[in-house]
Amino acid sequence: MQEPVLSICIPTYNRCGFLREGLQALAREMNDIPRGWVEIVISDNASSDETKEVIEEFAHEHREICLRYFRQTETINGNANIYGVTKLARGEYVFVVSDDDTILPKALGKIVCEIREHPGVGALCPNLVSVNPLSGAVGPPLYQLAEDRWLVNYEEMLIAVGTLLTFVSCVVFRRDLVCGREYTDKIMTFFPHSYLFVDVLASGHGCVMIKQPCLAARGNTEVGYDLVDVFVTKFTRVVEHAEKNGLSRHGVRTVLSGHALWVAGF
Repeated sequence: MQEPVLSICIPTYNRCGFLREGLQALAREMNDIPRGWVEIVISDNASSDETKEVIEEFAHEHREICLRYFRQTETINGNANIYGVTKLARGEYVFVVSDDDTILPKALGKIVCEIREHPGVGALCPNLVSVNPLSGAVGPPLYQLAEDRWLVNYEEMLIAVGTLLTFVSCVVFRRDLVCGREYTDKIMTFFPHSYLFVDVLASGHGCVMIKQPCLAARGNTEVGYDLVDVFVTKFTRVVEHAEKNGLSRHGVRTVLSGHALWVAGF
């Protein structure tokens, strides 16, 4: 079979309600995409709720969609599940989507269109809107863009993405740029995907910043981790990794300054 253009990779754990909603949104979007161009890959971290049943029901109702389902035999580190699902992808490009995020109307068509219009591009950064998990209120687009932006400068890309490097659903990346690289030593850094994104942006293949909001991202109501350790210490290490890839000291200061404002607001 021909490899798909895009793999939508969903790591999931005990969020069957959100997962059902996200899969239904994807099914609606698939109507605008040629059959076989997009696959859905799900890595279930041994959920104890009805996740398996939700996926099986969806697969039965949408036989025309290529869906590949993998289930861990036991619950593993959540970041390992995130990184692991990227390695299961077969598509030319990979889009990791959190199980509580939802693809917005016309988003999938836009992403595929940008991939076709920019053959060989290293990454695409779809715009996002945040959803308050308590009120359901939708915030403004996180990227304030007048139009789509084509960036080739590594430093410009990192400054533009900034704090969103921590967000698993923020980058669609070309799989072959990191194929064969191992990030298992980054699992306990909390952001294994961030190191992967940094390496993709450093590849020299450019990036498209998409003005159109493509994803609705829910905020977390429960933190469950040391905020300072994760978003100060561990994010600083991601930026240090970017510096090793060529980010200037000015770039480091700019990214960290913007991130500090976000942490303060959080």
